[in-house]
Amino acid sequence: MSSSSSRSSSWSPSFGGGGGGGAYDGHGSPVPYRVGPLDYQPETKCYCNVKACQWISWSFKNPGMRYLKCQKARTDADCGFFRWVDLDYSDSAFFKQLLNDMRGAIWDLRKVVAQKDARLCANDTELKLMHKQLHDHMKLVEAKDMCMHDLEAKMKKKDRYIGMLVWMCVFLSVALIAIVFKVKLA
Repeated sequence: MSSSSSRSSSWSPSFGGGGGGGAYDGHGSPVPYRVGPLDYQPETKCYCNVKACQWISWSFKNPGMRYLKCQKARTDADCGFFRWVDLDYSDSAFFKQLLNDMRGAIWDLRKVVAQKDARLCANDTELKLMHKQLHDHMKLVEAKDMCMHDLEAKMKKKDRYIGMLVWMCVFLSVALIAIVFKVKLA
């Protein structure tokens, strides 16, 4: 686009345009304006006797058609001036350029979508890898839990044996003490 498009992209159709004889959807221009609303020639004056603004209609009924409207449109001071600039689409350099701009905008959006799809695919691959790693870690934790459960069972069994050995030692100690006292008494 030309250098004027970056300057004119700041012109908002919500200022006084965008509708152009059809139900305005409120989305504004799909492409930046190449010419500001007051930068056209030859000038046309509205009923207020000031230069009318030139806008582009993006309504469903009249898409891409230029029109002129009072600078004070959408205010109480609006004189009601409205005139179509483009009465015939057929061989207009403006429409050719507009279609080229829209084609470029579509291509740019397709590039953005392709880049986002590639990032999404990479993120999906990374997510699958992380899911596999998590699954592997969960299996490892599960195996360690089973091992710990087996060790706890073995510890309980050993604790029972130790308990039995302690009682046997106590019994043998009592029996030994009883035998020693019996020998001393006899």
